[in-house]
Amino acid sequence: MHPTKRTLPLELLLEIIDSLILPTTSYSHPPIVQHTLLSLCLTSRLLSSLAFRHLYARVYLRTPSQLRAFLDLPRKRPTQALALAAGIPLSPSDVKRLWAAYPTLERLSLEGQIQAFNPSPSLSAPRPPTQVLEELALIPGGQRYPLEIFSSWTPCPHLKSLAFMHAVLHEHDDNLSAGYYSRLGELFPSLEVLVLTLPARSRRLLKSFKYMVECLPKLRKVLLVEPAPARRLSSSHSAHHSPSPSPSSSPSPTLRSTPLPSPTRRPIPLPASPLPSLPELTETIGKSLLARSPPVEVHELLATAHGCQSGDSGEGKKLFRDWFASVVREGSVWSLEGSVWGREEKGGEGDAPQVLLGEVVLLSC
Repeated sequence: MHPTKRTLPLELLLEIIDSLILPTTSYSHPPIVQHTLLSLCLTSRLLSSLAFRHLYARVYLRTPSQLRAFLDLPRKRPTQALALAAGIPLSPSDVKRLWAAYPTLERLSLEGQIQAFNPSPSLSAPRPPTQVLEELALIPGGQRYPLEIFSSWTPCPHLKSLAFMHAVLHEHDDNLSAGYYSRLGELFPSLEVLVLTLPARSRRLLKSFKYMVECLPKLRKVLLVEPAPARRLSSSHSAHHSPSPSPSSSPSPTLRSTPLPSPTRRPIPLPASPLPSLPELTETIGKSLLARSPPVEVHELLATAHGCQSGDSGEGKKLFRDWFASVVREGSVWSLEGSVWGREEKGGEGDAPQVLLGEVVLLSC
């Protein structure tokens, strides 16, 4: 006689498999966990049904062939988090199949496939899962996108975290742009964390930034990320690059004592009151947002202080983009912190470097 086979209770098997999955915000499983889940899928039908649920809960597609295999799965998987690496093209057919097969996605990261995410109500094809989406990261390949791309979207009522690399912020004094920003509260009524890498900021754009933040009713944290500290242009730097007059070419004392008037130069009227400097303006905006209900913390931080490598112009942009995509996939981007606008830092001067170039402070390359 063969000995009677004994199996563990279903509840215990489920608890064993669940113990492999630690709470995480990453878009992929660690290699050892992924290998274990795959092995359990091949053990028995009972274990397969339990392991498959976890194996496909978080998916990071790195190659076009992986995308083909993912779309060709015989049945839908309960995928909750999906990330697509850069270099994976999406055809219109792929987009339809993706949104039709996975309408329950809660977290989505796109690296260069931003145009595929177009939840326009005018589309007859399947739309992205905006009704259940809680986290969205848009990482363009190299081009910049204005925030106005959201104007044609259907609302994302449960979206709490949004990361948008190389976003372009327009002046809200323009009636059209003001309409776009005022609609953000309708599109993202539950948004709590916003991560941006703005190309630059000036007095006018800072005013638009404040207006945009005030349009989001539940926003509590904004991260402004720049790749590396830029060089501060000083007066000595300008003097070094300006040609100095040679003694032989200096005007004679007679000419200096009788300067000729300039008929084309007109005096420039000075403002009635001096304009605030950009640090003073960010301080004022920060205090105003901290006094809001709920308060909004605007964190300004350097990517190099959080593991991003620095490089030359072309290489530096690629390193920054790869770093940004990696912290999104790991889920650590949402917990990053930097110097908070309008809040006194305890570390003393020099903790929050400010890069002043004339009237513009760079925030990213």
